[in-house]
Parts: sequence; C-alpha cells; structure tokens
Amino acid sequence: MWPSRKILSGTIKDPRHNYFIESEYDASAWCRPKFVDQAGVLDISQGRHPVVSRRIQQTSSAEYVPNDTRLNADDVRCMIITGPNMGGKSCLLSQVGIIVVLAQLGSFVPAIQATLSVFKSIFIR
Repeated sequence: MWPSRKILSGTIKDPRHNYFIESEYDASAWCRPKFVDQAGVLDISQGRHPVVSRRIQQTSSAEYVPNDTRLNADDVRCMIITGPNMGGKSCLLSQVGIIVVLAQLGSFVPAIQATLSVFKSIFIR
C-alpha cells in the first residue's frame, strides 16, 4: 500500500523528491503488474508514459490518450509502428520500456492492467 501523501510530505525534505510527492496520485491509474511464465508476453491495457502524461496534465487542457500494447498475447509477435514526424512513435516505445523496467523493479505501473514475462533486455532506438 502506498504511504499517504501527508506522511511523505512531512518526512522527505529534499526538493528533488517534491515533484512526485506533491503531485496528485491517482491510484486507479496505476496497477500492480502480473508476471507469467510464458516467454515474451507483453500485454498492457491503457498504458501511459508517466512523465509525458503528467506534463500534459500540468501544462495543458489537453488529455493524454492511453494506449494498449499487446505482444505475444494474441499470437502477435511483431509490431510495425509508423506515423508522421512528432506522432508519438518514440514516446510509445519509451513508455513500454519504462513500464517493463518499473514492473521488474517491483513497482506499480502506469496502466489499467499489465501482464508480462521477465525480460532480459530492452532495445530502443
């Protein structure tokens, strides 16, 4: 269970930590990932890039649109991601990488649901 914001605000005085502590934590937007024994499974429902979604929320009236990523869950082994410049391709790739790293660290992840296997490496261009 996450400690309450009030407790954290009183105990941590380092200003570098204030960004997370003073931000509103939406418990429904983060979930505990589920790990499976099958190799190469990546099933993320309504995943979000934690930094980009928070920045958009703070500086704009626009909303971050969550997205689903499914690899090896429905026999999909490869995705070809195309789109215009500044279309969010790199953001999607880094979002998936962040979710995988957070999950393997034992953290909650910015998604409604996440099922994945253990990954040995992450490659991104």
